[in-house]
Amino acid sequence: MTRRALAVLAGLVAAGAVACTGASLGGGARGATPDPVVALDEGARTLGLAVGDGRVWAVDPASGTLRRVDPATGRVESTWVVGGTPRRLAWLDGTVWVTAAGRRALLRVDTTTGDETEELELDGQPEDVVAAHGGLWVTLPEQGEVVRIDPSTRLVLDVVPLTPRPTLLTAGADRLWVSDPAAGTLTALDPQGRRAARPTTPCGPGSGARGGPRGASSDGRVLWVACPDGIVEVDERSARVLRRVPLAGRPVDVAHAGAGRLVVVLAEHGALVVVDPADPPEPPEPGATPGADDGLPRLLPARTAGPEAEVLVHDGVAWASGDGVRAAPLGAG
Repeated sequence: MTRRALAVLAGLVAAGAVACTGASLGGGARGATPDPVVALDEGARTLGLAVGDGRVWAVDPASGTLRRVDPATGRVESTWVVGGTPRRLAWLDGTVWVTAAGRRALLRVDTTTGDETEELELDGQPEDVVAAHGGLWVTLPEQGEVVRIDPSTRLVLDVVPLTPRPTLLTAGADRLWVSDPAAGTLTALDPQGRRAARPTTPCGPGSGARGGPRGASSDGRVLWVACPDGIVEVDERSARVLRRVPLAGRPVDVAHAGAGRLVVVLAEHGALVVVDPADPPEPPEPGATPGADDGLPRLLPARTAGPEAEVLVHDGVAWASGDGVRAAPLGAG
């Protein structure tokens, strides 16, 4: 475990936020749950996550709120009402941008006061937003569009048609990746919004009927994509599928965790698991029960990450949305 992760862990324990016990991930056996798992703001149903200004940020669509979490202490510092069914968010230059589906708008929120300082009206209900390649990118699934906005002028620079339902965004080294779970496609855009490669179907033919692909994570060279039956590695330059790691439990998001490992959200039983693609688990048996013993280290126990949960890794700690905001230090590998 890194010094930073140890410091975070010490702060969380001091804050009294430890929620469960189990084996340490750093040297523990496969299938173990680490000690500790930290639960913050339980009862909230958080979705979008972001990191900025040394804080972790989360939105709760049901209550219409934005939360600011201090990762050093494990405390929710502030909870602000933003309204409009916030879905996901992005950090850019000291500001949080939030997609407000109920208001068909992108909201700019002051990170000190929580005040809404700007509302950019959109032509539909936005889902995801990322700050990448000099712009703010927003998906409008119902319109079948991705919108690129200049964050300085707030002007719409491009409207990219990507039917039927572009939903989730992932920033790569010189690509923006657009996941369309309904169509089963993954599309790469260049920084000007042009298609950089032909759309690919990383989850296989017919995957749209099963709801994939979904969340993804880039290291600037390869992209790992969450698919209904596992995770898939995609070459960022060619968009070619390099390998597949089958997983039971319907992965919905994935994050690079260092030392070649990945953290994956399994929607069907709400857990986070650690996967080493160089030492993958045995493929699940046909009809395997989600949550069955698959030999994977579990960062979060069952039913703590939601079916649309996000995961990010920051300073050696995995953060997940779902039942509140949860954090689990990663081992050193």
